[in-house]
Amino acid sequence: RGSDHGSVTQFDRALSMGAQVTGEPIGRSSDVLGIAYGLTTPSGDYPALSGKSGGEHYFEAYYKFAAIPQELEFSPDIQYIKNPGGDTSVDSFYVLGLRAQVFF
Repeated sequence: RGSDHGSVTQFDRALSMGAQVTGEPIGRSSDVLGIAYGLTTPSGDYPALSGKSGGEHYFEAYYKFAAIPQELEFSPDIQYIKNPGGDTSVDSFYVLGLRAQVFF
């Protein structure tokens, strides 16, 4: 929020898409492979006020491994963030994650 410019939203548009497939072709019908892409773009006045003109890009891939189908699953995940915060001068980076799910 700038006192001379009122309230300015950093991002006002977003696009995301993804796909996933089961592991059925390799005999693992409870497993899932997924990929996704997302983009947020800066709002009208934000680039001029902040000096940040780029969009923020997200790339993601994960694999849900059913160790014991319907009882225990693990999902390793990797994300790649390009132009964090819409700032093209900031280095891109990776985020690694692991999710475990137990069913009772």
